[in-house]
Amino acid sequence: MMFSSSIPFKLPLVRDFGRNDARHNSSISKGNQRHNQPDIRHPFPPKQPRCFRTDSTPPEHPNARLLYQRDPKRLMLPRCLVGLNALQCTYWAWFIVDVVPGLAVKEGFDGISYMAGSMGLVMSLLMLGGSCLYPRLLVGEISKTENDDGTIIKCYTVPLIRLETDDQATVYPRGKLRIENELDQKKFIDGIESHLSIVADDARCPLLFAPMPGEIKRKAELMPLFLVDSVNEQHQRTKGRTRDHHDEKNNKTAVSKRRGSKRRLTR
Repeated sequence: MMFSSSIPFKLPLVRDFGRNDARHNSSISKGNQRHNQPDIRHPFPPKQPRCFRTDSTPPEHPNARLLYQRDPKRLMLPRCLVGLNALQCTYWAWFIVDVVPGLAVKEGFDGISYMAGSMGLVMSLLMLGGSCLYPRLLVGEISKTENDDGTIIKCYTVPLIRLETDDQATVYPRGKLRIENELDQKKFIDGIESHLSIVADDARCPLLFAPMPGEIKRKAELMPLFLVDSVNEQHQRTKGRTRDHHDEKNNKTAVSKRRGSKRRLTR
């Protein structure tokens, strides 16, 4: 009894723990209600940063099989072309705007014309357009859909020359891509390093395919995607030619046998 009376505080009972939990839950719910209520000082919620794609965004074709992927180290050439042509355009624009009027006014060159600067600016703009079109047609990645009914092709964006995302990739149905040039077909089959032209039915310009030996992941699955139509057509042509040749040869032999038999009968 003496020991219990000397304790300066009250020991919590079991029912006190339940009351404390209820009070804590009620305080949390009130805090949440206050947080969900609109703030009069800031009626509009803060804008979230806009991003086209994050790591948590699921891809459109998660089970796609990668067939070809271009080495990122090989992007130095298109980037240098775009950068140098852009600097060239800037130089000719500065030449027309600043250099030619300065020479005409300060130095007294009355006969100077804008023809040289205009021609240089036009040529540099054409070269810049070609250098920007090249990465847009250059194939950077080829994948096959999970159902084997389409081909996913990713090219590069301009001006930073980056690989397209899954949202920007183009999906071609099976049989819409082909290599029509016979020389390009032989180069692709033999593995010769060169720019190959891939014709698509829905594209205005052919795609450029420049594979290296180590960049093709699955060549056995990649070849039928581009060579299915052209090789079959070529095979049918050669088969028809050989069939016609055999028929013609059989007809000639039959005619010669008939003539020989007629000669024997006459004798």
